[in-house]
Amino acid sequence: MEYYVIQLLTGKEESFLKYARNSLQEKNIRFFWLRRELFIKKAGITKKSVSSIFPGYIFIESDTVSYDFYKNIRKFPGFCRFLRDNDDIRPLPNDDKKFVYQLSLNGEIAGISKIYFNKDDKIKVISGPMKGLEGEIVKVDKRKKRAKIKLKLYEDSFLIDFGFELIEHSSEE
Repeated sequence: MEYYVIQLLTGKEESFLKYARNSLQEKNIRFFWLRRELFIKKAGITKKSVSSIFPGYIFIESDTVSYDFYKNIRKFPGFCRFLRDNDDIRPLPNDDKKFVYQLSLNGEIAGISKIYFNKDDKIKVISGPMKGLEGEIVKVDKRKKRAKIKLKLYEDSFLIDFGFELIEHSSEE
């Protein structure tokens, strides 16, 4: 299976998914919208919030995207284009595909990662969506409980915040 990316009008992801899932009865096609949990603090109260990892983008898992499929889906509300573009619809490159697969392993919503800091104050991820991405972390905000990670999609780079929960670690590393 390959992963393809559709760009939508930002904020239309949920309505596009509902429409696509209700309209298309094709087998071997799965639509998904990658989101993440973050801690948000308002008026002194910290709550978990869910937001899009790639606002305005929906992923399709399919063997291929046929011209008939494209003609049908481009009429859906909120549709802008396939990536790279509508004349050159390409699946995600292997590195990007592995990353999207890793994020979607536990469903469409990436939860909060469990982390600790070693004696050199380096972040160590125990579990969660940041596992294996330690080398891509560019900034850590301990107060907000977020780590900014540099991610790629096709050849474009994004800085994405992921939430973390700090745990105590007993071993000396």
